Amino acid sequence: MNIFWIVVALVGYFVVKDKINKHIKEIQKWIKENKDKIEEWGKISAIKRAYDSLVTKINAAQLDKKWTVWEIIGVLIAASNLINLVKEYEEGKNG
Repeated sequence: MNIFWIVVALVGYFVVKDKINKHIKEIQKWIKENKDKIEEWGKISAIKRAYDSLVTKINAAQLDKKWTVWEIIGVLIAASNLINLVKEYEEGKNG
């Protein structure tokens, strides 16, 4: 019975790992696509700190190499924080 759960956990890990890696690639693409806006957003100190934190975590995780779940969770949290701050800024600017 214990071997069954180990196999289930391994399969689940690889399924989740691929999905997380896909989201990380989308985040990297978003950063590249919004390079011109990043300068504008960089003038807002909270957004600049969130962006710097995200870049630091992405570089630390070395996503093209072996990475840990904790590194990926850190990247996703930093990305979520940045995106939420940008949304708030854009909504405040436009609304």
